[in-house]
Amino acid sequence: RAANDSSGAARGGEEEARGGGHDPGMSDTEWEAGAVDKRGSSTCSSGLCDVVPTPMDELPWQLLFHEAEAFLQQGRVLEAEERLVIVLRKQEQTEGRNALVSASVLNNLAHVARLQGDLASAELMLNRVILIQESHGGEGTLELAESLAHRAMLLRERGVVERAEADSTRALRILEATEDRDSPAMASALNLVAMLALDLGDRELADTSLHRAIRILEEALGYDHPDVVPTMRNHGMLYMQMGDYDSAIKLFKRGIEILDSSYGSGLAEKAPLYHSLASALEQQGDAAAAADCLREVLKGKEAASRDPEKDLELVPIMISLAHNLANAKDFKAAARMRMRALGIQKANFGWNTVEVAENLLGLAIDLSRLRKYRSAEKRMSVAYKIMRSKLGKDHERVQKVGHALLRMRRELKKAQEQKDAQDQGGADPDLDSVPSDGV
Repeated sequence: RAANDSSGAARGGEEEARGGGHDPGMSDTEWEAGAVDKRGSSTCSSGLCDVVPTPMDELPWQLLFHEAEAFLQQGRVLEAEERLVIVLRKQEQTEGRNALVSASVLNNLAHVARLQGDLASAELMLNRVILIQESHGGEGTLELAESLAHRAMLLRERGVVERAEADSTRALRILEATEDRDSPAMASALNLVAMLALDLGDRELADTSLHRAIRILEEALGYDHPDVVPTMRNHGMLYMQMGDYDSAIKLFKRGIEILDSSYGSGLAEKAPLYHSLASALEQQGDAAAAADCLREVLKGKEAASRDPEKDLELVPIMISLAHNLANAKDFKAAARMRMRALGIQKANFGWNTVEVAENLLGLAIDLSRLRKYRSAEKRMSVAYKIMRSKLGKDHERVQKVGHALLRMRRELKKAQEQKDAQDQGGADPDLDSVPSDGV
């Protein structure tokens, strides 16, 4: 994929002009190889066969594939990718390049690439998936409709609107013509139809599609089957976009209850639902309940993380949790959570970034609400200096922080004058115990 980043820009104009078709300098066979061929030269057609064997190479590909899917659900992207690459190599060696199982693996690898921000490679992988599916089932399979829908959303992210609309139209035409209308595969396809409909602004079609998908899954799998939960979450997210937070909260809570009663459903599986529930509760103004949900999200992510002390994916959750704790008037817990986030940020890229400055600013506000004005002023001063060095003194955000810093210093001066006037000999407003964040 790294090689693709440098070559993709040069070919981008020609590819779009040709509707996403062949590179003028590539044969049909070369084009079908897609993004995986970009990984480097090798004796294997996919460029993956020269990888040094690892203990995982000795495991059955089915086991590795199921592990990879589980890791993807838990957000453990790198571990999923490692296994998918091995599975793809095994499949190409035994089944050939055009096996349907290779399409399933490539679909997951495309998802990994998309999560990592490599949209160009994700598109190339989906191109190959679609070629494989067309060669096996022609125009009428649900799997092909799903792949087209995935590529449509990817193309829209890349700003290639005409090709995205063409894929969307083709996917919907396949779904309308299919006879397999009550299978779980149709429910999965209807989820994608809903996403496409939302992308096009058709909330009514999205709502209808998700209602139908949930009904199909409940009838096929059971009312409390965990495979119904992802569609419930999608429907809840739609309700949130429509402003119907009560309905969204009911669906999120029901999904959590189903996973609670399902064997093996741990925190990692429930984290996305808790995150969505927290967002809905926050919109309703229930900051304390939102904070409780975000604590569960954090627990799940920490349990799945290889190194929670350095995992940057935890930082946005911690900051969101701190924000809700502050709104719930638990300023001490909010300050401690921000300090944890600062520790991770510092471990990864030091102090001198705007993201660190924003977090320091939030910490300063929480400390000021605890009347720890000296600690608050110290952190706000550091935040101001970082922002000024990165954004320039005339930046609007820098000027706002500068005014806030002046107000903070006035509060500190006022508190010190009150202490001197009362001459109580008690604690300075800033001298109560405050955990160090390294500033």
